[in-house]
Amino acid sequence: MNTKPEIQNFDGLPQSIVLPKTGQTVIFDVYRPDKDFQDLYEIWWEVIDKGQSYLQYTTNEQEFQEVFVSKSCFVFRLMDNNKTIGAFHLKPSAPGRASHTGCYERIVHKDYRNIGLGGLMLDMVDIYAPLLGYKSLIAYVFATNDASIATNLKKGLVQTGCIPRAVYLKAFGFTDTLIFHKSLTND
Repeated sequence: MNTKPEIQNFDGLPQSIVLPKTGQTVIFDVYRPDKDFQDLYEIWWEVIDKGQSYLQYTTNEQEFQEVFVSKSCFVFRLMDNNKTIGAFHLKPSAPGRASHTGCYERIVHKDYRNIGLGGLMLDMVDIYAPLLGYKSLIAYVFATNDASIATNLKKGLVQTGCIPRAVYLKAFGFTDTLIFHKSLTND
């Protein structure tokens, strides 16, 4: 299996964005392995090790490449030092007849959480998902992830379901998974 992502080009990227809460400038861009792999893998490792989100108990570089950066992945880098501080990816929720529904997942470096980056990511998802051909979005969020739940609701996603006791998290035990949805079209 080839896990090397194909770098997509989009007009206007890379793009400079000032974070309103901190005044820091970030560069929004497509994932570029030569610039982003190491920083992003370290964020991924910390998230997996913490055990509060994502399904993996452990991980390695190959799994990271297969799970997180093998599809359309977008990153945020600090302007001043090019450090990658967060990313999201978009992929079909399922192949074939459901491939028009995009599933997105986000990761943010622990030092850059609660500064509005998650909301900015969803703003970018709204822009780039339709460009990638998606007609709707779906997200699975563990019921213990208050920040992600609040951001999804604030950005117009609707909770459409709940899978009881769907995952086992380190600090919480068996936990529900909430399902969020948003249409990207008017039809």
